[in-house]
Amino acid sequence: MAAIFQTPKTKRDSQTGKKMPVLDASGNPILLPKWRAIIITHRGIRKTFTFTKNRAQSQKQADLLEAREKEIRLGLRPVPTMSEAAARRPIDDIFGEYLAWGDTQGGRGGRPWSPQNSKKRRYYLAWWKDRLKLKTLSDLYDRLPDAEKAIRSLTGGKSTRAGKTLAAYKEGLNVFCHWCEERKYISENPFDGMGNFDISPKTPRRAMTLEEILTLLETCPPHRRLLYETAFASGFRAGELRCLTLDHIDREACGLRLSAEEDKGRKSRFQPITRDLLDRLVAFGESGEAKQRYAAMRRKAGLDDDDKIPTNPLLYIPSQPARAIQDDLTKAGIPVTTKEGKLDFHACRTAYVNLVIAAGADVKTAQELARHSTPHLTMNIYGRVADFRLTRVAEAVGQMIAQPAEHNTDEPAGNEKKLHSPDISTQNSDLSKEETPCIARGSNENNWYRRVELKETYWKITTCQIQTNPRQSSDRIPHIPVTGKGLHPPRPWRLGQIAPHARQMGTKSGAQKTPKHCPNIAQVKMRIRMIAYQYISTN
Repeated sequence: MAAIFQTPKTKRDSQTGKKMPVLDASGNPILLPKWRAIIITHRGIRKTFTFTKNRAQSQKQADLLEAREKEIRLGLRPVPTMSEAAARRPIDDIFGEYLAWGDTQGGRGGRPWSPQNSKKRRYYLAWWKDRLKLKTLSDLYDRLPDAEKAIRSLTGGKSTRAGKTLAAYKEGLNVFCHWCEERKYISENPFDGMGNFDISPKTPRRAMTLEEILTLLETCPPHRRLLYETAFASGFRAGELRCLTLDHIDREACGLRLSAEEDKGRKSRFQPITRDLLDRLVAFGESGEAKQRYAAMRRKAGLDDDDKIPTNPLLYIPSQPARAIQDDLTKAGIPVTTKEGKLDFHACRTAYVNLVIAAGADVKTAQELARHSTPHLTMNIYGRVADFRLTRVAEAVGQMIAQPAEHNTDEPAGNEKKLHSPDISTQNSDLSKEETPCIARGSNENNWYRRVELKETYWKITTCQIQTNPRQSSDRIPHIPVTGKGLHPPRPWRLGQIAPHARQMGTKSGAQKTPKHCPNIAQVKMRIRMIAYQYISTN
């Protein structure tokens, strides 16, 4: 008896990009109405079948289907064959019908394939036809071992293909067979059992630093500088940049608009850019220099027809943009390949996404500007972690757990000094390095005093010229929650200002008493150091 089940209704999470079950008011997952079952076919493949909304009827259909597949495996029933009429058709006719369908409505949303995708589909089908010696559609049946052997031939020798390339070859054949299965030309896809490939890149792309970007823009030719600036400021791919014309300019909204046919995700997009870059793009496009460079490039290649030259192009994109940017990187003294990864033209898009993240954009905004379908693609595929940020956090954590002992001990009451809170708001301080500003907590001369020595932090702050006068400064110590016996989250203090708790405390009898709720001395020092580190890192 086949086991039937209902699957929960799912919705893609906007934060993680994963499919999550949709819950009702009681917190239980909402189930889809139709019943399903996993049946082992006569070829030994586990396949999921969907039946009706009626449980009894679905159970009966699943039992009959399972019994039928089992009889075929045992040899009690003949193996199902493809349609006899379609089996005798020449493979070229089926290929032509499939390609005509794709060029009409095979893309996303019923749109045609892009020219590049259509070219790849034709190449893969021609390659499989040659390797499997296909003449009719019936030649596809029981050819899984031959197909796996043909794929393995791409992995030997000097011309070993990457896993992503092997997956593209497999997809070219699988998609065609699924198309035939939907039209009942074949009973099932004979290549469903072909395994997956490791599609992780051999050499990942790294994100260019801001210094490398500025160096590249200073050393490259003027027309390519404008191209690189647009790529770094918009995140457009090479194909999308090649489509840009003066008609894509939106002066009022200050940005570029792509149609659904020109965008990779097949959606109409608007990409904001700066007004200065927009004006320079318009000036370059109206000058006609881009069109002249396209014409010169085609004459140099021996192509006389000008049909493929864009009308009123906004930019000039070389035929091999990856080679062009590698030449410019070499001239600028920027390494193309390092331990972090490689640089090519698409690395401009990687740099754009990381600049957006570094600018403080939230996940949804970064996803929208990168024009990605899921935030997982934006944050986990394109996003990079900067080493200096990791080092900064590690140092902060180390300072929090490795507090010097002298900062946690109280000085004798007789040797304590009054609070010294100098004004360090001026650039040229008269204090010497021997004089150390302190932050103390306590009351007047008869009360206790505790202080935190801040020599290292003080000189970092004065070197960076942070304005720390309590009446002038807006830099406050970050609020860090403190937990523990006798402690509570302290209020944000200004640098050089006496703590709000450090005032005269008394009891009903009039006796002086140490405040119960006093901030931890080491935490005070840590807060001031964090201010210095943040200022140094941003300036």
